Amino acid sequence: MDLPLGLATALESGKGVLFIGAGAGHEMRTPSGAHAPTGEGLAASLASHFKVDAGDSLDLAMIAQVVENRHGRAKLIAHVERELASLEPSQDLQWLTSLTWKAIFTTNYDNAIERAYQRSANPTQTPVTVATNSEVTSWDPRFEVPIFHLHGSLASSTARDAILITQSDYARFRVRRQMLFDHFRLSFAESPILYFGYSHRDPNWQMITQEVRAEFSPKDPPPSYRIAPETPVLERELLASQGVTTLDGDLGQFRSTVELVLGSIRVEPYRLDELRSHIPTDLHEAFATSPAAVSRLLNSWDYVNQADFASAPNTRAFLRGDRPTWSLLGQGIGFERDLEQRLVDRLLDFATDPKPRVTCEVVLGPAGYGTTTLLMAVGAWFARNRIGRTFYLKPGMAPTSGDVEFAARSYDGPVVFVVDNASDHIDALDEITELLRNIRVPAFLLLGDRLNEWRERRPSIKPFEYLLEPLSDDEITRLLERLETLGELGSLSALSIELRIAAIKQRNQQELLVTMREVTEGKAFDAIIEDEFRNIADPAAQELYALVCAFSRSRALVRDMLCAEALGHSTSRLYEILGHSLDGILAWETVDAARGIEALRARHQVIADIVWDRCIDRLERERLLLAAISGINLTYGLDAKAFEAFTRDDDAVDSLQTLEAKTRFFEDACRKDPGNAYVLQHYARMLRREGRIELALGQIDSAIRLAPNARILQHTRGVILHDAAMEATSREMGRRRLAQSEDAFRGAIRRSPRDEYSFQSLAELYLDWAKQASTDAEAIDYVAKAQNVVSDALAVVRNREGIYLVSSKIEKFLGDESRRLDALRSALASAPTSAVVRYLLGNALRLTGAFGEAESVLRLGLQDHPDDPNLAWAFAVTRFQSTGSYDESLAVLHLARLRGEHDPRFIATLGGMLVMSGQLDEAQEVWRRAASRNFAFEDRARVGFRPEPTNGPVELLGRVLRVASGFAFVGSVGMPDFFCHSSRYSGLVLRPDLPVYFTVGFSARGPVATAIRAVGQ
Repeated sequence: MDLPLGLATALESGKGVLFIGAGAGHEMRTPSGAHAPTGEGLAASLASHFKVDAGDSLDLAMIAQVVENRHGRAKLIAHVERELASLEPSQDLQWLTSLTWKAIFTTNYDNAIERAYQRSANPTQTPVTVATNSEVTSWDPRFEVPIFHLHGSLASSTARDAILITQSDYARFRVRRQMLFDHFRLSFAESPILYFGYSHRDPNWQMITQEVRAEFSPKDPPPSYRIAPETPVLERELLASQGVTTLDGDLGQFRSTVELVLGSIRVEPYRLDELRSHIPTDLHEAFATSPAAVSRLLNSWDYVNQADFASAPNTRAFLRGDRPTWSLLGQGIGFERDLEQRLVDRLLDFATDPKPRVTCEVVLGPAGYGTTTLLMAVGAWFARNRIGRTFYLKPGMAPTSGDVEFAARSYDGPVVFVVDNASDHIDALDEITELLRNIRVPAFLLLGDRLNEWRERRPSIKPFEYLLEPLSDDEITRLLERLETLGELGSLSALSIELRIAAIKQRNQQELLVTMREVTEGKAFDAIIEDEFRNIADPAAQELYALVCAFSRSRALVRDMLCAEALGHSTSRLYEILGHSLDGILAWETVDAARGIEALRARHQVIADIVWDRCIDRLERERLLLAAISGINLTYGLDAKAFEAFTRDDDAVDSLQTLEAKTRFFEDACRKDPGNAYVLQHYARMLRREGRIELALGQIDSAIRLAPNARILQHTRGVILHDAAMEATSREMGRRRLAQSEDAFRGAIRRSPRDEYSFQSLAELYLDWAKQASTDAEAIDYVAKAQNVVSDALAVVRNREGIYLVSSKIEKFLGDESRRLDALRSALASAPTSAVVRYLLGNALRLTGAFGEAESVLRLGLQDHPDDPNLAWAFAVTRFQSTGSYDESLAVLHLARLRGEHDPRFIATLGGMLVMSGQLDEAQEVWRRAASRNFAFEDRARVGFRPEPTNGPVELLGRVLRVASGFAFVGSVGMPDFFCHSSRYSGLVLRPDLPVYFTVGFSARGPVATAIRAVGQ
């Protein structure tokens, strides 16, 4: 056997990629000493065990398909697992894994490759197994080698479920394989390939070589080599024409040839002296003994003690929405928040405690209140004063218990870990906290998050909470002083100090980011961002900005190469667009320095929401969202996070205009991750929202077959069946669906006996059935069942908010308003920060005329959730009804406008109050934007606001302007035109110029005239 020069060079440099097939089974042995089965051997074993008459054919995919059809998936996989259990690698296979590789791809299900690495006393690399999209993780190429199991693996339950072995598997997982080969093309395009374990009769050999050629087409794939005992002459000729050089012999002969030519080679995939130059000096000692652990730690965490505090600060970008750099904080360019000193004191207490413990505390505030800047400032203070070590989790990275344990153990002094957007990492933080307590290693976990997202996750860890309040007088003064020092006062510069303070106070319930931009530029924040977008001259740059915002609004980063692929740009064109038109508008994040993975984000999520919502029309949003989901490659961890965020984002999915587009979105998602039950769950939820109940039921049943013990899937099935029961065309079918829904909710409760959602949904099922019962006796029976469920739930569940809410619905149905309010007050006592409970109680009090108590309940809710549209709407209407004034009502509505403009009632109220306060142009702009929303006709036309203070509805004198078939328009002095839903009212036939009185109302479409009567009637 000769060793080709190209292959020898790849082995010496450690830059080759290894493909291993079933023929490598000759280098693996079972505990009995037998060779591991080849593909044909496994097919023969299946045929024999399950008595399949395969004739002369030993096609594994066909025989496995027959076994699955006859005996089920579980028995098929169990037999494969028995055949491949406890394989031990040969000395030659261990030698093969002692070489350094860029990556290893295998079509084998067993873990013999990983076992070969484990048996090595001093491997050059640590294997990282990648068997399914959900298991994709990052790896450090300086120390680790990824092993891609193209056909799944027996190593984990998740990977077992995704094994490709039957004919249908190969069709179902085609897109998953395509993503892996796409990853191969992007990451290893220059790496020579060595194939081992693939005979010319192996169907996987033909499939893999064809996919490699297709992936690189029209270019040639990298130089390739195949080790095989024999190769027919014609095949050798064909392979040579495809760039594949054949090496005749077995693995032992190949090893002998390599050792003869190259000797005993050991290629370290890194140079320690080169890496050491990039490691902070504080960590050199730890790096000397654990280079891989330190490098992995710094790939995910900023070591704040030796961050770059001396570089040029990003002052301008920071004041326009970007997060600060460490140099900006180090040079004192930010302004101090009141909460900062309290947090500093807590860290000092921790650092000086003679018996420190694991401590976890969290800063909570609405989006845009400056949580990130505050966390970074506190971390920087602790680090720069050399009190202890501070690590700050990089954006887009996930905390791991291994990194945290290593960082905490490698230093004797106090260690602080700062994690922003903590609700994204609840499970990991819970694991980290428990680990640190178990190993008795003290550390301080300082977390930050949006208040509403933290509450929604209901974390099992219970840190002490700090609420980030709107700016105090002292904070306003410090902010103004800082803006003046930086020359960034803008339109405030001509005002006196008192008027400057007043300008900020006027907007003080808004996000800090919004406040700074509005007061310095003198116009509304959304208008500022929209102007910025419209002023980008290059349409391609606008398109790229919009695509990045689609990801950023879901708190996801987007790879540069994904942007290029989704928009059809070359890499050079993408960077040309970024450099020429989007500098300072989009921000870069280095997600994985070791692998060179860079990602883009908008400066702030609030900005991303405005761009996506205000600057992009519906058709363009649809096109970009579908392009994004199509371009996602789940073999990248970053893409996997974005994929999860997109498929779970109901607002993003519902922004697609048609059911066809929504279906395409989820069909693409299912093809990318066909074994993901939760993608199917969200597919079912979308179909339910669209009223396609039977289709929704089919999808959720498919999801349950993939994960039969998942409580949330049973709950979703119950909710869908609830709708089916209520909408059934016959009473008998309704009862059948009712029983099925009840069974699903009971199943969810059995799986999680303290699950308040399932109790709540079951009680609501009984109550809704009672509302449409055919007899009073049946209604009473089901109300009693609902009440029994509430009683059972109150005895076991921890979070009782939803249970009290359904209790209030029961009392409302029974007509007992007093007991209903008592139930809502109990719900508020159980969950005082719940926006939902405060809205329901406040609105119920408003309807009873208790305006003072309603206002108090709602105002406290707005302090925690200033952007909640339901709270804002209820407070605005309550305030108007109690005072007759629009000023404060409009101010509160403006706080929640971005989210509220997805709600027809909110739009009607905001537009109506603007009209009644004389702001006609602003009202028309509200309705202009609403026209682009995908509202149903009924929702668009429904009157959502009637200006009815305590003295009754508003009636105006007007004149009929125009009459058409079935509708008309009425005008009134100083008011916009009012739409009439009919040309006849109570016998009155409308005609042009007819003077009329009418009652004022407003819908999401605009002003509406109701109760029209002729003058004199």
